[in-house]
Amino acid sequence: MTQETNPSVSIIIGSFNAEKYIRETLDSVANQTFKSFEAIIVDDCSTDNTAKIIQEYCDKDTRFKLIQLESNSNLPAVPRNIGLRHARGEFVAFLDHDDIWNHKKIQRQISVLQINPQIDLVFSYLWSFRGKSLLRGFLLIPNPFKNKINFERLRIGNALMYSSVFARKKVIVTLNGFDEDPKLRAIEDYELWLRVSQQFKIGYISEVHGYYRVINLSASRSDKSLEKYKYMDNFKNTKNLSERPILLYRIIRKLFYLPIGVYVHLIDGTVRQRFDRKSRVFTRLK
Repeated sequence: MTQETNPSVSIIIGSFNAEKYIRETLDSVANQTFKSFEAIIVDDCSTDNTAKIIQEYCDKDTRFKLIQLESNSNLPAVPRNIGLRHARGEFVAFLDHDDIWNHKKIQRQISVLQINPQIDLVFSYLWSFRGKSLLRGFLLIPNPFKNKINFERLRIGNALMYSSVFARKKVIVTLNGFDEDPKLRAIEDYELWLRVSQQFKIGYISEVHGYYRVINLSASRSDKSLEKYKYMDNFKNTKNLSERPILLYRIIRKLFYLPIGVYVHLIDGTVRQRFDRKSRVFTRLK
């Protein structure tokens, strides 16, 4: 396949020892209905066959580009920032090496930003799953009205799923990308979204645009998340722990709003995607 001279979208993928899942991830990129993209995969010195598998895709499709680091950074922010520095598109999309997009993901998101010049970043829902079980994703369907994002909303918790985010590249570049502070490892994306929300407008597309794989070895699960959120509260002006409702209240609230989330995402959102109708976008005024 001929490489796009001026791709509209740059897809940034960081990878490390992902040989078990990387084919599914890259296949979901190759199968996008939107074709004007480049996929920049930055391999963080994998010790398995990850780089070899990625190279197979690069050999078949010149829209795929592999960058191999000489030493492991142990920081997801590092390969992501390297990918950003090589990005040529007007827009950027982020994807973890074990997540999967549906085939209309880019098409649906770029349409929203093209129609709404006042919005700078959009995100969607990714169906969370573990192994072959999809029940987790059903139970976690969000209330779309709670996903009207501004800085104050984000201060009490991260609502943006990393692999669902699609943005104007100039926004991310203006903010110097992801913070490479080791204390932010596995939540560096949350810290970036906070900075985005202080200066730019974020929109939520109430559609399912892919799948988020839950594995025990993922960085977000292996790190001590409580310590990291304490760090955010102390130094980044967030309120993750101090204003988090008790568990019982959160469960009751989740069950109460679940029918709304199911209807908006699985019925209305599915119909809109299936028949290429205008996306429903939830935003909050500054």
